Amino acid sequence: MKRLVFSLLLALALAACTTAAEQKAADEKKCEGYGFKQGSDSFSKCMMVVDQNRAKMRNDDMNAMQMEESMMMAPGCAGACW
Repeated sequence: MKRLVFSLLLALALAACTTAAEQKAADEKKCEGYGFKQGSDSFSKCMMVVDQNRAKMRNDDMNAMQMEESMMMAPGCAGACW
């Protein structure tokens, strides 16, 4: 479990190192790779879905870390319940 928490924290830290411009460029490349042309409605929708998926993954990671933290803080665990 410690490795899981560490991995999640590391992933969040590395994700934070990406600038908004770098993230946008990566998203554009991803959508272009799917065959969507910049300026099209399909490309815009792809960009939105990619952004929503990233936000969901970030939220899921935060929820997992909070769950791990609450398990460690449960009465009687003294941080050793994993």
